Amino acid sequence: MQKSFTEISRDLKNKIYYPLYILEGEEPYFNEQLVKHFEEDILNESEKGFNLNIVYGKDVSDTKIVALASGFPMFGNYNIVIVKEAQAIKDWSALSKAASGLPKSTILVLFLAGAALDKRKTEIKNMVTQAIYHHSKKLKDSEILDFATDFIKHSKHSIKPDNLQILSGHLSSDLSFVVNELNKLILNVPEGHDITAAHIQQFIGINKEYNVFALTKALGMKKVREAIAIADYFSKNTKENHIIPLLSQLHSYFYKILMYQTMSGIPRNELASAMGVNPYFLNEYESATHHYSNKRLYQIMDLLSEYDLRSKKIIENNADDGALLRELVLRILN
Repeated sequence: MQKSFTEISRDLKNKIYYPLYILEGEEPYFNEQLVKHFEEDILNESEKGFNLNIVYGKDVSDTKIVALASGFPMFGNYNIVIVKEAQAIKDWSALSKAASGLPKSTILVLFLAGAALDKRKTEIKNMVTQAIYHHSKKLKDSEILDFATDFIKHSKHSIKPDNLQILSGHLSSDLSFVVNELNKLILNVPEGHDITAAHIQQFIGINKEYNVFALTKALGMKKVREAIAIADYFSKNTKENHIIPLLSQLHSYFYKILMYQTMSGIPRNELASAMGVNPYFLNEYESATHHYSNKRLYQIMDLLSEYDLRSKKIIENNADDGALLRELVLRILN
């Protein structure tokens, strides 16, 4: 039975357990949280010594896993077997045969970190039908922002959209990294307080004046002096502001301006959803459309592709990354 992270979490909170769980997918964070619960929160410390087995797929056979999972608990209610890196298991036939007959006191957790089973195989397909199954996908950029917003809210803090946007340029699609960076703020800002740009600069190191969103906003509004100042700052700090992710974010920004231009007739909430942005920022994209024609936006997209190839040395280039960025900014503004 396929279940969402929320559904499985709710079951665990209510002490509803099943004999077999298969946790897989490209984004390991949510499954890691579930595994942590199985490992730490069901058995007390004295029970763990008898009834908790943690093994790794590369070190055990499927028959060994079945033997561990077929045992009954001692001095407790549950026998928990957690198989980490289960993608390394070579043969699944014994597990597939045993899946429907595991004792009700067993909790067997097969955790595939950043990987997925080949469900075209009969034994895999059979096993999945007998399990509580969760596939965790990588989040989109807009979903990362929603995740960060909820994470901050649940920590009893708040953050304004402008400051969240500053932060989002630093966050990757790796949720473990996102959580680690958010915790730097949450642990240093008192509960009930707003997370400010000053906090982001102090605890994460993102300059509140010289960051990618300050650059995109300056370019969008054609604030020439401001955009050049930020480009100069980046060019002197290329280790912290590598050109390739900057180009990706510039491409995303101008593509969204183009989307706004071509889709501006639809309702704002639908438009924001299609663009993958908070509705709060639609006014910025609307303003940018007054500075760039449709034709000019396509020219800028071509420019960004050119500088991407130059930065990767696919097109012959003698300029360093800092010089490339300054040159690109000037060409966008011209």
